Amino acid sequence: MTFCDLQEPLILTSFLGDESIFKKLIYPHIKDKNSWYLQFNNSTIFESNRTGKFTELFWELGMDNFKLFFTKLYSLKCKSLNHKKNILYLREKLQNNILALRPKLDYGLMLKEIIKQENKIIKIISDLINKIRNFRIKTKNHTISKESLLPGGFSISCLNCNFTCHNNNNCKCSNNDNIKNCCLMINGNCTVCAKKCK
Repeated sequence: MTFCDLQEPLILTSFLGDESIFKKLIYPHIKDKNSWYLQFNNSTIFESNRTGKFTELFWELGMDNFKLFFTKLYSLKCKSLNHKKNILYLREKLQNNILALRPKLDYGLMLKEIIKQENKIIKIISDLINKIRNFRIKTKNHTISKESLLPGGFSISCLNCNFTCHNNNNCKCSNNDNIKNCCLMINGNCTVCAKKCK
């Protein structure tokens, strides 16, 4: 906590108030309730003229605060970032899986709407259909179209399923040799295309 002298920092009343989220969610997990924060008197760090007894005194106090901070920081146990790296990888994989589901969902909703419209037409003209043997209903045929990538963009498309697993320019794999490292591949197989192709 900055700009603190020897007295208790005023911000503590907000942190430890009854309505404080900090007090409810974080404070119960702090082991050392007496020294969980550090006070810094950094008033002279931004001072352009560092002469005079008070300025020198406050400078020394500030430096002592930093020494205490780095001593405490040095005593903390190291944490591996591999867990964080794995979480980021899984998050990217989940986001890409959701993006890959979008075209399938859109296609399914489109088919549902077509079937709904056809059923509606059939109900309206059911008597006519019963009278005429070779009755035909015309419907619009929807197709999936291809999009061009932006310059310098990459995407992976399954040639068997005619399906793109990443949306435009979202894949980090820049060439075919890297595809096995894509977050949507497991053991060289795609996890999002219909047949889970290699």
